[in-house]
Amino acid sequence: MRVTTFGMTANYLNDLTNIMQKLQNTEQEASTGNRINQPSDDPVGYSADVATQSMIKNTQQWINNAKFATSSMQVASDAIGSLQSMLGKIRTQLVTATNGTNTPQDLQQMATVVKQYIGSVQSIANTSNGEQYIFAGTNGNSAPLSGDVTSGFLWGGNNKSQNTNIGNGTKLQVNTDVSAVFNGNSSASQNLMKNLTNIYQDLSAGNQSNLQTDLGNLDSNISNVTAVQSDLGGRMDRAQAANSQLSSMLLTLQNQQSQLQDANMADVITSLTREQTVYTAALNVGAKMILPTLASVLP
Repeated sequence: MRVTTFGMTANYLNDLTNIMQKLQNTEQEASTGNRINQPSDDPVGYSADVATQSMIKNTQQWINNAKFATSSMQVASDAIGSLQSMLGKIRTQLVTATNGTNTPQDLQQMATVVKQYIGSVQSIANTSNGEQYIFAGTNGNSAPLSGDVTSGFLWGGNNKSQNTNIGNGTKLQVNTDVSAVFNGNSSASQNLMKNLTNIYQDLSAGNQSNLQTDLGNLDSNISNVTAVQSDLGGRMDRAQAANSQLSSMLLTLQNQQSQLQDANMADVITSLTREQTVYTAALNVGAKMILPTLASVLP
């Protein structure tokens, strides 16, 4: 078979193009540090890398959600702790008032102190985190507890849950439901603000016969608040555990992605040096192989 100059040149140019493409791919691998820069580099590896990136993105979002939930619940926990402390102070005043040795003036002074404590309880109920009232349920734009001991209190919050995703199909309640404590529609023995109002009014009027009942109702309220704090603590533990597990998962996924993506730079540099040498040699061979034309030697 006759081999023409044209055929040799065409084969040479085709081989040179392949050498150049391989060199360019290696140069890109060296500059980016990535083994896979386009799907054609490794179709199977590219698909695995895309799936891993999606999992990393989801995991990072779940971690952010868990951190937000922990932060929000910490604010609520601090507020509930303050509420427990304030109710303890009111209880101390009430226990003192029931010892039977107090004058009407003493009870009036206790009523004044209790009224101040009730104002603090209302402030705690209206605790906000940023622009959201944390105990208002889904009505977070408005303060949930309005009114005072004179006109009465009105609870405007609700018990609807606000949930966030902390895993694939795993949700966690972020807000804290205190409607069972503050709800103005509940019975007197369970309605904190109604009980506190009764305590203030009985102290002001010197109704010592009612104070023992007030004390029992207050103890019931304190038990309800303790139950809320216990539930909140359990959810905080769950959020922190999820954050720890998700952080470990993220590290594993990032290591997997690194194994898929990262190039072995020692091998890349060796390949780059070799391919540059091959490319230079190919150019030299081509210069000798392609004969000069008549035009190239004419003056």
